Amino acid sequence: MGQSPGSVAHFLRSYVDGKVPETGSVTIARTEQTTDDKVQLFLSDGTQRVVDHVISASGFRINLDRVPFLTMDLISSIVREEGFNQFPKLDEFFESSERGLYFAGPLSSHSHGPTFRFILGLRKTCKSVIASLISKGDKKEVCC
Repeated sequence: MGQSPGSVAHFLRSYVDGKVPETGSVTIARTEQTTDDKVQLFLSDGTQRVVDHVISASGFRINLDRVPFLTMDLISSIVREEGFNQFPKLDEFFESSERGLYFAGPLSSHSHGPTFRFILGLRKTCKSVIASLISKGDKKEVCC
């Protein structure tokens, strides 16, 4: 108690909503450590805040259209999540509408939940993808 964090990452919202102040729609221009071990934030809107801790959401926007190693023809053929066009629609095995094309990590998070944005979800993702390949009789080498 008595400590003031900076901004709050979305996935932490349920833990801090209404309990700590938030600052949104700004970027941190620079920081300075104060003499009393706090952090002074200089924000892009010209304001300054002195806080004990900073939890900063990067603002990274997940978007299938920005995957550099997929061709535009392939990208445009992938069925998307309804109302969330930036995400591919994936089945329970993480497979997209393009047979044999699987997505793991942040692009799978809308279909499978926020845990799958992180390494924490990797084991389940691998097991699901491998199970799908085996069930299809795919004898190609699989490494996970």
